Amino acid sequence: MLAKPLADVSVVTAARYLGRNVRRLRRHLGGLPRARDPESVHQVRVACRCLRAGVRVFRKILGKERANRWRSALRDLASGLGKARDTDVQIAAMLGRLGESDDPEIRHGMVFWIAGLELARSRCQPQIRQAVRRFLRTGTLREMREWLSDAKRTLATTAGEFEAPPAGYQKHLLRRMGRFLEYSDSLRDEWDIARHHEFRIAAKKFRYTLEICAPVLGADFEVALEAVREMQSYLGEIHDCDVWVAELEGAVRRLEAGEKLLPGWMNQERFVVGLDFLKESCRERRRQLFAAACAFWHDEKVAALWPRIAAALKEPRRMEDSDAAGCPA
Repeated sequence: MLAKPLADVSVVTAARYLGRNVRRLRRHLGGLPRARDPESVHQVRVACRCLRAGVRVFRKILGKERANRWRSALRDLASGLGKARDTDVQIAAMLGRLGESDDPEIRHGMVFWIAGLELARSRCQPQIRQAVRRFLRTGTLREMREWLSDAKRTLATTAGEFEAPPAGYQKHLLRRMGRFLEYSDSLRDEWDIARHHEFRIAAKKFRYTLEICAPVLGADFEVALEAVREMQSYLGEIHDCDVWVAELEGAVRRLEAGEKLLPGWMNQERFVVGLDFLKESCRERRRQLFAAACAFWHDEKVAALWPRIAAALKEPRRMEDSDAAGCPA
């Protein structure tokens, strides 16, 4: 039997999860305007996703109006960093491919493409600064810290160390998992790019919702969280390859039509060989990733996880009112 009231133990879970990610957000937010470390962009976006998922799950505790306001501000901040993060990832990947060929003509084309990416990344920086200023003006970070301080003071006298998911969490998580599993049939077709993309999005939403309370729900849920993270990683890299192949194909067409892609580079059609090489390298990497994703998904231990998780989520729990629906669909 739980030793503390339900509201208190749910607030413990909320305060710990939100507090951890508010600290992550604060730690990396200051690094964005200087652009010294691409990891700052990544960590801020992850913190925003985690906080948006957490605020949604704990909406009844926080209050609907406040939760909606925070989620909107966090969404806008993450959106303002999206182009920069995508470009950072591609720069790192293309630099890693420089060692795949010793042919000077190919390497010259690869350097040309990376130079274009670096130029595009530098042009993202004003948007990043604007996104940070806009976010700070909303007062969301200050409000989150104030709420956490109030929660900490309250919990110091009422809740102790007990944790529990909020009302409606299990139903919400079950919906997220259902959506995730629904798109798994896209693995039957290696080139079902649109559904692979939907599978990736469903995996991301399931992962961020699951990690909020996985440690509270038990070992199976923590194992499932690691499996979802692994699958999301495969699907994310597959999606990156799809985007890069399309971009490289478009660039080759433009160069062959006599268009210049970068100022100051002469005879740019000579770079087509290198861009074609990168395109085929990305396609081959996609094939490898897809094969690995399928092997992982069909592993007996992974396949056996989802029925167990579904059964556990459908069980009535004392920590949750089975008639409540605290999380929206």
